[in-house]
Amino acid sequence: MKYRAYSEYKDSCVEWLGEIPARWTLEKFKYLFQVSNEKNGVEPVGQMLSVSGYRGVEVKEYNDEAKKRTLEEVAEYRVVRKGQLVVNTMWLNYSGLGVSDYEGYVSPAYRAYRFTKNVNKKYIHYLLRSNPYVMAYTSQMQGIRPNSLQIKTDDFQSLPVLLPSVVEQECIAKFLDYELDKIDLLIDKQVRLIELLKEKRQAVISYVVRRGLNHRVKLKVSGNEWLGEVPEHWGVSPGRTHECLVFERYG
Repeated sequence: MKYRAYSEYKDSCVEWLGEIPARWTLEKFKYLFQVSNEKNGVEPVGQMLSVSGYRGVEVKEYNDEAKKRTLEEVAEYRVVRKGQLVVNTMWLNYSGLGVSDYEGYVSPAYRAYRFTKNVNKKYIHYLLRSNPYVMAYTSQMQGIRPNSLQIKTDDFQSLPVLLPSVVEQECIAKFLDYELDKIDLLIDKQVRLIELLKEKRQAVISYVVRRGLNHRVKLKVSGNEWLGEVPEHWGVSPGRTHECLVFERYG
């Protein structure tokens, strides 16, 4: 997809950002946000949250109720207010951050930030999760093991944030909302189509192994409830006295 170019560009002086529109500015992260140290205490706020690399901040789903945290465990968890930026410092190389649409709480391994300047929060959400920023986080993450890499707080808060005018930020955010909604709808349709094709695949296998390739052939009762009717010229033998051909479903 091609977009209309701006009339004038300038060097951002940031290697991984390259040239930017001439009227856009750069502001260090630490001048736009302030760490929130609010904790749950005895009465948890909302639900437990996590950060998805695909969508951002989500309500954490538990498949096993036994894994849910107790009230005592979540007392020291960080409170997240709606509209705050949530950062998983160990998951930044997988877009592990986003602006929250929920009130809730996250583990102490996360950070929550309040906005201190007048910026469009949805624009910031998209910007800080974009590929250039994820690559910048990744290049500065440190640690002994690959699964325990983190970015230092000072390094993260010194990152430059790309800022058009607030009006343009809003336009960009609305455009991305619209385009991504269309893409997500197409993905949902394709997922449903794949499920239907899987069902059809299994139905074709089940039909042919029980009826053969001639759909006009006369049928007879097999004598087995789970087999139903089979072609009248086929024989049905007990598996315990003869070799059986076993069909398995793959995929």
